Amino acid sequence: MLSKEMIKLKSASPKVSVVMTVYNGGKVLAETIESILGQTFQNFEFIAIDDGSTDGTPRILASYQQSDIRINVCSQENQGVVAARNMGCRLARGEYIAFVDADDPSLPERLAKQVNYMDGHSEIGVLGTWVELIDENDVPYGILRTPTLPAVLKWALIFEDYFSQSSVMMRRDIGTLLGFFRPDVPLAEDYDLYSRASYITQLAILPEVLVRNRAWEGRLSAKYDSTIEQYAYGVVRSAVTQLLGTEVSLDAARMLRNRTKGLDLHQIEQTVRLLQRLYYAYLNANSLTRVEAKEIAQFTASKLYGLAVQAGKRSVLKFLAIYIQAIKLNPGLIFTLPKDITKGVMKPISVLLGRRR
Repeated sequence: MLSKEMIKLKSASPKVSVVMTVYNGGKVLAETIESILGQTFQNFEFIAIDDGSTDGTPRILASYQQSDIRINVCSQENQGVVAARNMGCRLARGEYIAFVDADDPSLPERLAKQVNYMDGHSEIGVLGTWVELIDENDVPYGILRTPTLPAVLKWALIFEDYFSQSSVMMRRDIGTLLGFFRPDVPLAEDYDLYSRASYITQLAILPEVLVRNRAWEGRLSAKYDSTIEQYAYGVVRSAVTQLLGTEVSLDAARMLRNRTKGLDLHQIEQTVRLLQRLYYAYLNANSLTRVEAKEIAQFTASKLYGLAVQAGKRSVLKFLAIYIQAIKLNPGLIFTLPKDITKGVMKPISVLLGRRR
């Protein structure tokens, strides 16, 4: 028999709608479900979308649905994660939607801390957290520490997706306004959504590990890395267009993501100029605190440094030209001269010094 508290939670509008999609995730599904049911914050509904699983997933979901009235299981023929997530979002009733992938367990305080932050920061429409990376045997191998300040995160999001999907909590009205996930951007649909969200609201990431992100052979992103990149380039191009009002090529978007392997010097120099143009356009378009301005400068300097290193494999002088631009933004980089370039750099410098004497 259901308790009065559970019946009350079912009948009332939940504060949070947890949306989980799963396809053949039976191997790790129970741990993730338990991590949500064990949250210290309990005013939520749990919407699980089974995207046509053929393993033990349907049985596991049915068992949990019978034991907890907050769980709403919906099944569809296999249509992919975009269709599954959008179905879950359409069913959501909560003020906030918390996403979770079937293989990524949440820590007990995740929902409580995110709800508390969102309630206290009405300007934030999308909120992520830092995540702990674990392998298929649950062995930790790192922590994904991403930019956290809204203005810094918005800048960084032009180039990369810094949100772990399973850590995201989003205001439902923001997602509804944006149409949630676009089917024409498969595999990068989450990056696309949060990039578009940055045009109309602020985004933030809590600097605390509240989710564990699992890497295993069945994970979707592990199978389609190269395809994901192709769609991500389109997201970058749209973000650049939004900031500059000018479209760039997909090749330029690829280079902005520092996928510079195999580029010639002309392409690298083009990327440097575009990056600098973006940087100053962003500074002019946003009112930044001193801390935000410093972090954005450091972020940009690191990208310039990566381009300088690539240029240095072809020309020491080109390396120096780009390296100096990076140092102007972050003087600390003066202590990070690559060892394989040091000899080539010191020779022209010594020649210059000799001429001055």
